[in-house]
Amino acid sequence: MIISIVFFTAQGKKTIIKAKIRGADFVGYKKNGLAKMLKSAKKASKICFGGLPLVKNSERPHILITGTTGTGKTNMLNELLPQIRLHKDRAIIVDTTGAFTDRFFDHKCDKLLNPLEKK
Repeated sequence: MIISIVFFTAQGKKTIIKAKIRGADFVGYKKNGLAKMLKSAKKASKICFGGLPLVKNSERPHILITGTTGTGKTNMLNELLPQIRLHKDRAIIVDTTGAFTDRFFDHKCDKLLNPLEKK
């Protein structure tokens, strides 16, 4: 059993070291990673998630945040919405629970659309 573990571990390391044939490169987030590359190429957006900037001008068309329960969608929006307000950008938020309205709605500048509201 131990011999087979050692054998397969060694084989796995050899496979990892082999030259890349094709496909995308993995770029680490930390030092000399993607954030540094984007900033040095002047392609870093002012919108960041977890300290990692989006690619400049890619944030304009649309951002779709999707995932199952517990994947961090709300945390991502909690990080995104203050940045949108800071840069005086615009967003449309569909808030079915009222949580974002309670936290981020500003009566001075925001519009609230409620299809159930009587006028």
